[in-house]
Amino acid sequence: MRIAEVYQETEPDPIFYALAVLGRNQSSAMFQHRIRELDREIQRLLTEAVAEQDPLIRIKYLKDSIKKHILRQAYDTELRIVSQSGGGIPPPIHFSEVKRRLEQILLRDFLIGLSVTGTRAKEILEALVQGMNQQGFSVCNNLGRADVLVKGTIEIKPFDRGTPEWKYVQWRAHFDLVDQRLGTVFGSVNKSGREGHRSHLQAEDRAVRKIRKALTTHIAKEMTQYIFSQQGN
Repeated sequence: MRIAEVYQETEPDPIFYALAVLGRNQSSAMFQHRIRELDREIQRLLTEAVAEQDPLIRIKYLKDSIKKHILRQAYDTELRIVSQSGGGIPPPIHFSEVKRRLEQILLRDFLIGLSVTGTRAKEILEALVQGMNQQGFSVCNNLGRADVLVKGTIEIKPFDRGTPEWKYVQWRAHFDLVDQRLGTVFGSVNKSGREGHRSHLQAEDRAVRKIRKALTTHIAKEMTQYIFSQQGN
């Protein structure tokens, strides 16, 4: 490595900048070494994921391997730029395969149970099942088998605002997210609001639509953060 240029900035404070230059061969060797290190780390994580029985920890291993694979791709791109041949190093296992393994666990091995009570509970439950499936999670009917239990209650009741020609309802939704292996609550979703229409039934229908959208979005967010950020840290 050599210093090709030096620049001094005098205002507002005196600062020196130096441009360091590496030769192509040095740069190529450095990138190759780092790529091979990452390949070993990725393989270790994948091996541990296969041996692990706990789906949450398996998900963490695969998530970590994906992050390292993204970094590997960046190094490989730099290697192609500095290499005399313009070639990189093919990965032992492709990114798409690691991602497929993660999606397979979410769809097959990691199970979510849903329990809803209160006003229009059946409709809310059906919407949550659909929403969680769209997010890539698997919902099971047997709550005892679920890794995570999402349980909550819905309340929708008339709300008088003194306008006979327009009917209102107010609604509240409270849900807890429970890790059933540990018996701990790791997240909660609390939402409330008011909706109005020409009849109480129409106002209630609007409230149900609002509840379904709000719950699906926030429960999926809490679930994703717990799986990928909290477990195994």
